[in-house]
Amino acid sequence: MDRPGIMIVEDEALVARDLGEVLEKLGYHVVGTAYTGEDALLKVRAAPPDLVLMDIMLGGAIDGIDTARAIRDNPGTPVVFLTAHSNEDTVERALHTNPYGYILKPFNHRELQIVLTMALNRISLEKELTDYRKSLEEQRELYRQLVEYANDMIIRTDRRGVINYINSAAERISGYGHDEMIGKRYLDFVHPDHRESQKQKHREQINAGQPTAYYELPLVAKDGGEFWIGQTLTIIQENGEVTGYHSIARDITRQKRLERMLKKRERNFRSLIENSMDLITIIAADSIILYQSPSSERVLGYQSTALIGEAMDSFVHPDDINSYMGVFDPADDEGDSAYKPVEYRIRHADGSWKTIESLGKSINDDEGLTAVILNSRDVTEKKAAEETVHQRNRDLQTINQDLENLYEISRALSKSIELEDILKEVLDAFLCMKRLRLKNKGAILLVNNGRLSVAHSVGLPESYTARYTDVIPANSPWIAAFENDTVIQCCPLDDDTSGQTPDGELERLTNLVIPLTAVHKTVGVICLYSAEAPALGDKDIKMLSAVGNQIGIAISNAQQFEETRTQSLRDPLTGVPNRRAMESELKQRIEEYHRYDRIFSVIMLDIDHFKQYNDTKGHIAGDHLLAKAAELLSGEIRKTDTLYRYGGEEFLVLLIETPSTTAEHVAERLRASVERHTGVTISLGVATADSKYRTGED
Repeated sequence: MDRPGIMIVEDEALVARDLGEVLEKLGYHVVGTAYTGEDALLKVRAAPPDLVLMDIMLGGAIDGIDTARAIRDNPGTPVVFLTAHSNEDTVERALHTNPYGYILKPFNHRELQIVLTMALNRISLEKELTDYRKSLEEQRELYRQLVEYANDMIIRTDRRGVINYINSAAERISGYGHDEMIGKRYLDFVHPDHRESQKQKHREQINAGQPTAYYELPLVAKDGGEFWIGQTLTIIQENGEVTGYHSIARDITRQKRLERMLKKRERNFRSLIENSMDLITIIAADSIILYQSPSSERVLGYQSTALIGEAMDSFVHPDDINSYMGVFDPADDEGDSAYKPVEYRIRHADGSWKTIESLGKSINDDEGLTAVILNSRDVTEKKAAEETVHQRNRDLQTINQDLENLYEISRALSKSIELEDILKEVLDAFLCMKRLRLKNKGAILLVNNGRLSVAHSVGLPESYTARYTDVIPANSPWIAAFENDTVIQCCPLDDDTSGQTPDGELERLTNLVIPLTAVHKTVGVICLYSAEAPALGDKDIKMLSAVGNQIGIAISNAQQFEETRTQSLRDPLTGVPNRRAMESELKQRIEEYHRYDRIFSVIMLDIDHFKQYNDTKGHIAGDHLLAKAAELLSGEIRKTDTLYRYGGEEFLVLLIETPSTTAEHVAERLRASVERHTGVTISLGVATADSKYRTGED
């Protein structure tokens, strides 16, 4: 590991040399020495060190404080002041440069190391916090862009239908600006002829308890024109109450125009048939063509006269012979009746196949069926168009579902940085995905120290949590997800029944496992249960894997945030909570006392003559004494009580549900324990919650 680089700025060469030797012995790397402020600025800006150790009183045009201020502005290298002067004016000027420490001469090596260690730790923590905030902002911007620059209109309203959010696609498609839509009712933009029917559909959706529904409706654009949208409307509820609506809509104006075009073509075909423009064929009972209309040349490429006398079934595709024979099967048993329409492929003159729809009418005599009149039309283009429309609808629904799922996951990840909230929101969002056909059962398991444990679950028994706590990933049913970093679908559980639900249902469910990764490291898995395995394609697997990566990063960031927060609330020397943690807890206890009359007491104590102890036995011995005192004090109080290091040699004990008389007994016990085991005396003060106390300072 590289040693921290420190530059010494000291105008006394002998002092600078001795200081450099001390720093090297303490494990630091002296990257250079400057004897004036001007020289220091040149060297720092040429090659910035990790830290500058600056003498306040420097010879030359600028002193150490002005030099530190210039370094802070460019390049921003942290500074620790070193001086023999401690007057208030000097300290006040120095503080304005935001130094990372202040050391008075003369000093011992321990003091120097402590100040430098704290300064370097602060630098490291500030850098980590800056990097984390930058990463979080980049993620938020990514999710915002996914929504903001989606091709679909995304509109959100409150429970009254008043618009409170639109994305850029909504502005582009409708022509309205952001301010022209925000604050307006959504129904005001629906075509007037459809407003009442749309309101009725919303009421039916709410009454049916249907959270999501698809509608097609026309809206009025800013230019007065009409455009159609296919809208997936989701009802937003909290505690069973409707709080708003979320709409993801796609412009389907072109699709509607195509549908109208297809209907028009159908009418044209019908008209052509009625006027004998389509195929009119008369075939005998043995399938010989007796008559063929001239339209056969246009439809099939054959001259009508060339077909007469040929067997009709010789032109039919071999796979469609059974369908073709339906032209001889009447729809009922009555004579001279119409036949049900049949569809089959027939060979064109160029060798291609045309799809023909035929409707027959029988010609009978006294001996029975003699011929059938076929009214046929070419439906090849219609079939292709219908399939295209159906495929486009399926694609649109898939895209809409993917966007909705991604939005729900991104919303869950952006709502909080707290790990518990992220796990709950993410699992709830997955369980709401209808496309996965899930039961309301699932769990998120996280890796800690190389072992896997349930961190959050829904719909699963306590035995499941107990079973999959502190498990080695290689011994779990989901080892493939860890080894291959891919989404897997497991067969129903076939081992012992300790993880089953009471009715054995879990044993019969399929397990969908999504790995959660962050920086090429699997941090956990999401396990979801379904009655039948969902049909997942390659795109689905890639989408779930990508979502798993984003969730893994969010979980990793939340864990780092929690670790950083915990470290900021704990004293590194004694291991007990620090003053910041005490002030937060004490404020809460005072509020609870005034609201619920929950009594508590505090004991304030410090070690007598601690400075003399430090001066006599040294700071290391003083640190050991503080740590030992914290250990003894913690051992003498209940688990519900808390010991805090207030500062220096001062400690505070918070006693929950403890009146003053009991607190005094506890204080005496603490005093006796410390004196008995350390030989030093302590002074204590006891205070009990009272209506006159409003703050921790009181």
